[in-house]
Amino acid sequence: MIDLCVVKCDENEVKKKSKEIVEGLKEIYDNFNDSLIKEIRVEESVFGIRGSYNYNSKILTLYCINCVICVETIVHEIIHSNSYKRARDMYFEGLTEFLTLYYLKKRVRACLDHRFIDEICRINKEYEIYATFWGNLALIIGIKELWKYYSKGYNHNNIDNLVKNDIYKASFELAKRYNTKLMDLIDVIEKLE
Repeated sequence: MIDLCVVKCDENEVKKKSKEIVEGLKEIYDNFNDSLIKEIRVEESVFGIRGSYNYNSKILTLYCINCVICVETIVHEIIHSNSYKRARDMYFEGLTEFLTLYYLKKRVRACLDHRFIDEICRINKEYEIYATFWGNLALIIGIKELWKYYSKGYNHNNIDNLVKNDIYKASFELAKRYNTKLMDLIDVIEKLE
């Protein structure tokens, strides 16, 4: 099962897997724009970096760690290409991570678990805190609305006012605004359709 979640550091294999992921993203997220990726590069990791997307050149670079690239990382970096916001603050990294987890749940369930337990592919703990916030919001407004916010900047019910605060204040405000109890990330992912 782990073989589903990693790709050999072979540029052709990575490009093939990337194409498959893009097709899946187009089915899940309305108006996913694959033309925002002009080139995919595969390189050896420097300082443990897993991937990057350059908004100006539209180049996606995936980095090999221990001769593999995590499928989760490929998904995460491809999703970055469609972000309306170029800044990579923790809120948007968390949102990208949440959208990645949602994709994994829908398309490659085995890799969802992998994202939480594998040493190389594990979710960044700080991203997890922010992903939890976005997951709770998705339960309230829906994944389609959340994707509109991520990809187009559509500010559903003034999301920007929520995210101007630190994550704990924003989470408290979210619970108060929508009169709901917040859940942890695993529970959120399980509840989302």
